[in-house]
Amino acid sequence: MPAWTPRMSRCLRILKKPIRQRARMVGMVAPPDRPYARRLPCGRATGGLMSDRIVGAAPSPGRLLAAAEPQAGPAGKALDLLSIIVAAVEQAPGLAVRGIDRDGIVRYWSTGAVRLYGVAAELALGQPWARVAASLPDAASLAEQVSGELATVWESGKARSTRLWKLDPDGAAPRCICSTVFPVMQSGRVRQVVCIDVDITASGQDGAAQGTVLPMGDNFRQLYDKSADAIVMLRDEYIAEANPAAIALFQCEDRPRLLGRRLSDFSPLRQPDGELSSLRGRQLSAQAHADGNCRYDWHYQTCAGELFWSEVLLTSVTLDHTYLFYAVIRDISSRKLAERALYLSMQVIEHASVAIVVMDPQQRVVSMNPAYSEISGYSPDDMLGKPLILHGVVPEAPAFFDHVWDEVDANGYWQGDIVGPRKEGGAIRPGCR
Repeated sequence: MPAWTPRMSRCLRILKKPIRQRARMVGMVAPPDRPYARRLPCGRATGGLMSDRIVGAAPSPGRLLAAAEPQAGPAGKALDLLSIIVAAVEQAPGLAVRGIDRDGIVRYWSTGAVRLYGVAAELALGQPWARVAASLPDAASLAEQVSGELATVWESGKARSTRLWKLDPDGAAPRCICSTVFPVMQSGRVRQVVCIDVDITASGQDGAAQGTVLPMGDNFRQLYDKSADAIVMLRDEYIAEANPAAIALFQCEDRPRLLGRRLSDFSPLRQPDGELSSLRGRQLSAQAHADGNCRYDWHYQTCAGELFWSEVLLTSVTLDHTYLFYAVIRDISSRKLAERALYLSMQVIEHASVAIVVMDPQQRVVSMNPAYSEISGYSPDDMLGKPLILHGVVPEAPAFFDHVWDEVDANGYWQGDIVGPRKEGGAIRPGCR
């Protein structure tokens, strides 16, 4: 066996430390109390490459597959591999990596992030993300989007699917960025969230990404943001994205109040028919997944506790080999009130003791209540869809009925006496209005 060296002892001590302390010893994260910064001999400030803080020259990313020195031992090999990965991240072109802890403090800011966002590492490490985001290009939009993503990942403990968005640097051409956000877990809890942004502007043949992807993304984003209907994206039942109309519909103070929660959190315990909202929601999701989409009415509850009716179109989509749901939610409370009023009106007509016949402008019978059938002997099959005059109503003169309809058009009603036959013979002489 090779002789035990001081370097191997140091590596073993590092590996025995807790993960967070171990990371600081090899330079992976900034200490909680201060950002890391140093001065190069030429006087240029830098946040420092993580690989520069590891003893020895920074290895080439190509060494990722190369074996460490045989005498290094397990601890040495682990440290060597860590050094190679860190160097690869730092040297990868167009790759920006950010690490943010639960308190919203930036713990890692790669060299790629410095290049992409134009913010030096010493100005980012150890600082609140909200403050760093305020200095980035298109700060308001970016801060809102990222805060929503972070809330979703912290809440669910699951990575967010990749998405495309546009970065507008000051005085430079727009950049097309592909982003993903994922959690770093320890003991079953999310300890830190890592955001990886890749500049794909120049990808594709003849700049197709910039010429096609960006305009398509802009057009879709405008439709999404300006839609009068609420639109939410669901990933593993959690709300991963929501447009301004959704925030207004659910009366949330801001986007993070909505993101990272389930739609069932905005539903009463039971729907009006008595069925559990959670059970019915899962059934409808399964139906949308099987059929591609599902449309249904649903009773929701706002953040203020107010109930409202909505029409939901739930569509199943596939992204990055995972299933998502795209839900369009429209407030139909007014329609439900109108339907309820119409239903009550029909109940009144249905149970009235006086005979009622409803006709259209062409004098065809469109509805009649049971009282009319009882008085006249005519069933709905005898009457519906046929002109009332064909049933022997007296007087039969066309001029008489012309006068009746003129009165209806002018005053909204006509009142008088007409004589009509019974189906089995005889006549009925009700007052007619």
